[in-house]
Amino acid sequence: MQPTISLLGLRASATIFCNNLILDDDRLIVLLSAFGPSQEVRAFAQILYDREAPLLTLPDKKSKRVAAGGNVSLIGKMDNGYTGLYILPDRKRRLIVGNSREECLGIYSRILDQQQFVHRDWYLPLFEMAEELSPAIGNKKCYRYIANVPEEVRNRIKHGGFAFPKPTASLTVEVKQEQR
Repeated sequence: MQPTISLLGLRASATIFCNNLILDDDRLIVLLSAFGPSQEVRAFAQILYDREAPLLTLPDKKSKRVAAGGNVSLIGKMDNGYTGLYILPDRKRRLIVGNSREECLGIYSRILDQQQFVHRDWYLPLFEMAEELSPAIGNKKCYRYIANVPEEVRNRIKHGGFAFPKPTASLTVEVKQEQR
């Protein structure tokens, strides 16, 4: 059976089924995948945006005040009149979400490929510095990667933590002159 989570606001409360829930700093919902009857899901999303932080109740855990730490999306017209609710982390939080540690490392590798000048041999040591956020519900993996990759690489090179890869052993270039 799917676990349920409840949100209590100033004027209303809502309970929905939750597949995955990850909290940042124990109060910001950075990942949520949930579903339920359309009216409950819409109420849940509305309560999240109340001025006063709503009270989140998890199975077998103490209630806590929470806020949305990302973009909230509703997915309507599911079977049985249900609606889906997703909260995905925003870019400024530097979070990587995946189904496994290996998938998160692959995502981080692509981020480094596109945004940083880092040798491939250094991807894993840099990823190992990431902070893991444990899921409150579900089994998704979530990591917060380090903010200043160039500075970390410089420090590791300076202090011997990273070594430059060996150059190609031998490289021969043959130049031919064309006769006209």
